[in-house]
Amino acid sequence: MKQNIKHIIILVLALMATIGAEATTKVVTYTMTMEAKSTGYLFDDYYYYLQSSSGERLPLNADINNSYSLPKTFTLHFADVNITVTSSGDKGHIARSTHFFGFAEYTYTFTFESTDYFVTHVRVSSHSQYTQYVDAYSLTKSCSATWDWDKTHEYVHAFEVTLVDRFDISTVTVGGINASYDYTGSAIKPEPTSVTYTLNGQSATLTATLTKNTDYTIGYSNNTNAGTATMTLTGIGDYCGTKSHTFTINPVAANVTAPTAKTNLTYSGSAQALCTAGSCTGGTFRYSTNNGSSWTTTVPKATNAGTYTLWYKFDADANHTGSIAKTSLGTVTIAQAAALVSAPAVKTNLTYNGSAQALCTAGSRTSGTLYYSTDNGSSWTTTVPTATNAGDYTLCYKLDADANHVSIAKTSLGTVSVAARERTFGNIRVTETGVAVTTTAVIADGTDEITIPQDITVGGVTFNRTFTVDASSTVMLPFSIAVSKVSGGKFYGFVGVDKNTDGWEVVMQEVDPSGTLQAHTPYLFKPSATQMTFNLGGETVTLKANTQSTYSTIIQ
Repeated sequence: MKQNIKHIIILVLALMATIGAEATTKVVTYTMTMEAKSTGYLFDDYYYYLQSSSGERLPLNADINNSYSLPKTFTLHFADVNITVTSSGDKGHIARSTHFFGFAEYTYTFTFESTDYFVTHVRVSSHSQYTQYVDAYSLTKSCSATWDWDKTHEYVHAFEVTLVDRFDISTVTVGGINASYDYTGSAIKPEPTSVTYTLNGQSATLTATLTKNTDYTIGYSNNTNAGTATMTLTGIGDYCGTKSHTFTINPVAANVTAPTAKTNLTYSGSAQALCTAGSCTGGTFRYSTNNGSSWTTTVPKATNAGTYTLWYKFDADANHTGSIAKTSLGTVTIAQAAALVSAPAVKTNLTYNGSAQALCTAGSRTSGTLYYSTDNGSSWTTTVPTATNAGDYTLCYKLDADANHVSIAKTSLGTVSVAARERTFGNIRVTETGVAVTTTAVIADGTDEITIPQDITVGGVTFNRTFTVDASSTVMLPFSIAVSKVSGGKFYGFVGVDKNTDGWEVVMQEVDPSGTLQAHTPYLFKPSATQMTFNLGGETVTLKANTQSTYSTIIQ
């Protein structure tokens, strides 16, 4: 019986590739195939082939009948791999039965080698109706699998070969990288102590240790600031793809020196810092003068005198810990400045001169208004107080300053004395106070000539002459006065001169007691006491001006 039997088993070629980024993997199958030589031939006349899933055929021999003996070693050349078959017996053979055919009855070693690919997996299996298979694994461009007839008692019928042009680095194991590192301010670039590629087969596990700059390069991202950093291994040479490995950059404690409130501040007219600036690495100090309603990064300043309440806080940045919540710095006081540069001072050695004289110096100040008072603060003036008349004056002052300067309450300056002025006109000494009722005149005993340049009103007159009772004297007063205000004797006026046989005789008449004695007029005074007294009773008399110096106040 002749049959045209064509057994072709095609296994899918799995090709996974991205442009230069991923490994290209091929799974290629090679299957024993038998085909009748031609129509009309006997059943035993067949060609035997090893056929790949891509359709390539390589004949194992020409005519064979039932079975065929093979050399102990032979190589088959395919496009993807070369398959070298080695038999451990005297010879191998290809067997055919009604249902299957293949390498039979000996122990075979099948070696698959490639020029362009790594041969990572070989599976040798029996006919599809059986479940026997043998796996082999490799990380090189050659992989061998052995089929032992004594163990399987089945023919080798098919091979499945996995080819990889490069290994995908995405599955490597990275060793020596800590889970976290502390922030330093510089890029953190840890180096792996090992990079291992692992091929996990169903029945075996293979590993390879990779070398930097031969098998992979390293790049880093987000590796300076706190957070999650990424180390990326990129395959080169026999490796492709990337492997990302993350580690944490931990924030570190900020180095913080808190601000302090300023002390001993005094108004200067310029803005002054209310506290020292806080210092830190890794964050920002903020300041507030309104309990945190608003914040500024600049140290608060103030110009005007007053009390200021301060707060601060510290906001650590993302790379640091140690933020400080709103914290009170307490109160800071800018004290009022002294407004008074020099206080007023009372004048001394003042003497009445007929004109107004300042009673004190003018104080100086930088701010505010100086006030003066001569009535213990009942009334105030901004001008320096003056006085014309002799006397004692009690002074005080105060300073009303603005809010930035120190005011001075009523302060006594003490008493200022303006002494009376004394002037002498011959034997008349006048003590002037500027007030007529307190101005006095003293007439000394003598015959000095006098000249009074202007009228002088006085409130008191003293005549320093001792009279002899009933011994008449001639007197001439420099002022007019009622006779009734003079005591100590009687006044007689000259009424004429008569000539007789003995010579000249002066005729006199007593002055009417209700009359007036005239200034600069000679009178005969007949004393009844030793002193002449003027009783002004609070009234005044006027020393009359006299430019003639031809007489004295007393005529003997």
